[in-house]
Amino acid sequence: MKYKVFKIFLTILFLVNITLSFKNDLGTKRLGEYNQGTDIEEIEGVMSLKDIDPIELINRLRITEDRASNFLARGDESYSVTVYEAPSNWITDKHLKELINLVDSDEPARPVCSVYSSYIPIGKLSTVGNEAMFLLEGFRKGYYPSEICSIDYFEGRRYEYIH
Repeated sequence: MKYKVFKIFLTILFLVNITLSFKNDLGTKRLGEYNQGTDIEEIEGVMSLKDIDPIELINRLRITEDRASNFLARGDESYSVTVYEAPSNWITDKHLKELINLVDSDEPARPVCSVYSSYIPIGKLSTVGNEAMFLLEGFRKGYYPSEICSIDYFEGRRYEYIH
């Protein structure tokens, strides 16, 4: 019971944090307003993974170079996607080859943060390669997301991870 209450408290705290992080001159923006027109199921900036697979997630995290440049020029907002824990066995053997093929990609992407994270990567973007490695790490550990945020997770050890 205590764990359940604590989990609800963290979720509410996170939602308050993410709502405050999207304030700008025009008011509050939800993550869906930054989205590239996909139909990610988002509830107050938190995405459910129950109806998409890992490859579809990667495709939805991709952003154009123009959007990446515009975002980085502002530098005062978060472009991250917050996700609930994925269903068990969400990342399977059939996804591995395609994820491995994406590891070297420098294409810009939105970073992923766990719904339990209080960290919000302000002014930071990820890459498709980093997000593919984060998914592979989730496969290796047996759950996704396997850490609080994909940003900086492989900092200084990217080479050792992929070789």
